[in-house]
Amino acid sequence: MVQDSAWHALTDPNKRNASYICLAISIFNNFSGQSAICMFSQQIFEGLTSQGAYSRYTVKQENSFIGYAAVIGAVLSYFSVNYLTRRVLFCGGHFIMAVLLFLSGFYIDMKLHDMTLTCVLVFVVVF
Repeated sequence: MVQDSAWHALTDPNKRNASYICLAISIFNNFSGQSAICMFSQQIFEGLTSQGAYSRYTVKQENSFIGYAAVIGAVLSYFSVNYLTRRVLFCGGHFIMAVLLFLSGFYIDMKLHDMTLTCVLVFVVVF
């Protein structure tokens, strides 16, 4: 039997727990909403502007800010692992992201463009 197969990683008692945790993390990350924010940020902010929400930035600038926030989050994640446990980062990060997405929706409903941008940027940094 091949020891390097995916089936072996999922069924071997010594490897199966870690394999299932990795699968769960990838599923949670895919459902976190970060991909949707990055793909549809232009439509989100154009929709806010068309509804009459004011922003001091253009949609192109806001999309650039999202890219910068992703880089900042990646750099900060390198250092945060040294100070916090991975469990705290994972559970706390997903809780903070859920609150930020809720607030983003609230601010979109209230037509507060810059507050929506702030929540989205912090969400991307936390991700």
